[in-house]
Amino acid sequence: EPIIQVADFTRIATESAVLSTSALAAYGYGIRRYGLGARSSTIGFMGLTLAQLLHALSCRSKGRCLGRHQPLPANPYLAVALTGSIALQLLSALVPGLRQLLRIAPLSGRDAVVIASSALVPLVVNETTKAN
Repeated sequence: EPIIQVADFTRIATESAVLSTSALAAYGYGIRRYGLGARSSTIGFMGLTLAQLLHALSCRSKGRCLGRHQPLPANPYLAVALTGSIALQLLSALVPGLRQLLRIAPLSGRDAVVIASSALVPLVVNETTKAN
């Protein structure tokens, strides 16, 4: 039996399309609001990376959805990795010296809402489309 089934390729394509569309939407918002430049790129990049981090939660099971059924067994390593990664991403956006070093543009509260939304939408969509 192959490691990756045909259905797995379909699922991978669907999930990646949802993630990509959401990140491009966030980037499009940045372009409409600020034009091409560092702020738009920061919004798109932050949205994509946060969405990928949250996607790790969805990848824990092919059929069990977050919030439905019995909870999955605890995975403290994943929790630490996700918390640490999200904290580092926030630090890179909030600490001025680090922001300059990484060439990340300052973001407004509205930008943060767009980033969070663009990261949460793929998680919700991918979770609701899982086979039960």
